[in-house]
Amino acid sequence: MIKVVEPKDHCYYRSRIDIFMQFLALQDNFYLSREELSKATFIIAEKEAGDVYGGAILHKKYVSDLRGNIKKALLTVISEKAEVWSCTPFICLEHHSLAHDKDKFVKTFYSELLKIFLEFGNHEKISFLCFRLNKDEYLRSMNAGGWSYALQTKSKDSPDGFLYGILSLNGVKGEQYKRSQDAA
Repeated sequence: MIKVVEPKDHCYYRSRIDIFMQFLALQDNFYLSREELSKATFIIAEKEAGDVYGGAILHKKYVSDLRGNIKKALLTVISEKAEVWSCTPFICLEHHSLAHDKDKFVKTFYSELLKIFLEFGNHEKISFLCFRLNKDEYLRSMNAGGWSYALQTKSKDSPDGFLYGILSLNGVKGEQYKRSQDAA
């Protein structure tokens, strides 16, 4: 079961949000200020009520706070003071409920997340999400979930070792995006 938790509903899902944030902090050394967390939208994945195994956090970032070629590409079309939606997904593969059929479970997780991102993009009237991923999340999102990043960094080019990418929510694939950036 995957649930989208908007800021107005945080109080009803506080324990689940806390568990998810502990996963992110331990695995990916992820941190947001209290103010950023209060404005974030959470996607909480749980096997049953309270049994959280993953999800994603969506929050706004200034373009000036983005990394490398992601920042550079966006600055060609929007101001560095503009805010964009950023996302960090996570699945705890060590979770006891995933032991049964891990491959199917992972594929379902990333496919469902993509559907939710597309709905979120439609609701927020946005055409892309910026991502911060560890190498494993990146590979699983592409291989199991079929995500097509319009642009991404390489972990070796990033001082923190994470990959940063842009996921198109309107069907633009990598080569189309690259050509449109080259033409700009």
